[in-house]
Amino acid sequence: MWKGVRLADLLQAAGADPAADWVVFTCADGYTAAVPMVKAMDPASLVAVQMNGGELTTAHGYPARIIVPGLYGMFHAKWITKIEAVTGAVLGYWQQKGWTNSDDGNGRIHTVAIIATPPDNTVVQGAVTIGGVAFAGDRRISAVEVRMDGGAWRPAALSLPPLSNLTWVLWTLSLGSPASGSHKIEARAIDGTGMPQAATPAPPFPNGAAGYDSITLLVA
Repeated sequence: MWKGVRLADLLQAAGADPAADWVVFTCADGYTAAVPMVKAMDPASLVAVQMNGGELTTAHGYPARIIVPGLYGMFHAKWITKIEAVTGAVLGYWQQKGWTNSDDGNGRIHTVAIIATPPDNTVVQGAVTIGGVAFAGDRRISAVEVRMDGGAWRPAALSLPPLSNLTWVLWTLSLGSPASGSHKIEARAIDGTGMPQAATPAPPFPNGAAGYDSITLLVA
């Protein structure tokens, strides 16, 4: 759990130009990242100084770090030394290397469901229950569905209520007792807007990994 001040409050107190395009963060190690002014003004965006009730550790960004829910971790800058409101084009450290920027829809965390149990290529007998986690950044999870061997999607049970719309959720589904042989199990999540996760596989670069998580289940 993070504690700090709203980034919007800090910017307003400092007299930052609300018409600026970007808020740019510079870090003690030379790292830079930027978010659009509209994201910086989101009440959920924080300059955090505590984590889980204690002072930030060095590894987690002491003395202050940025929390911008819904964006990938490269925008959550640590060891902040300077915050600027900037007009015009801005490329942070990773954007200079070709990664997506935070003003691009692809800079948002993709909706994803992960199968955590059983592990891939597990040999099972009898009734099988699968489970995992799902996350959609700041859009919350409304449902998780599972299918076997390309069949119909079946709704999984979610652990409710989640801690907040910003947290991942646990899910489970009983598959009953599948027939002997090898079975492909896939999972997908649906976010709070009703949009299912992307089916097409994609690597992490440049917009974040996408596609259904899957395992092979070996039924004895």
